Amino acid sequence: LWAGSADGLAMTADNGNSWRIFRSFESTRKMNSPDAYAYPSPFSPSRQNYVRFQYDISAGGEVVIEVYDFAMDKVATIRDYKYLDDPSQTDRSTKWDGRGDNGNIVATGVYLFRLKLSGKIAWGKVVVVN
Repeated sequence: LWAGSADGLAMTADNGNSWRIFRSFESTRKMNSPDAYAYPSPFSPSRQNYVRFQYDISAGGEVVIEVYDFAMDKVATIRDYKYLDDPSQTDRSTKWDGRGDNGNIVATGVYLFRLKLSGKIAWGKVVVVN
């Protein structure tokens, strides 16, 4: 049985006892740039549950993502912790539900994000469409 969603495909061969998830993303380790990106973009909080910030890490630690509106006012801070269980699996992502720190869904527009991990900083953008 195959099932699809905005986040990818899932497959089970044993009547749902175990599932295998297939996500389609481009590894930031294999690209020259960007160091981080968001997908899907444009992102609609009312149609998709979340947007993913995709990035590469070589060491575990706290990930801090700050989301800014086009006027560079900070609207959201997302904190996540990543641990490297398998050094070969360095592609990581963090989810955002499109809500600001005030709990409300952000307005339609272009948002910039700043991702900080282990002293390394990467910038990117995501388009939100309500």
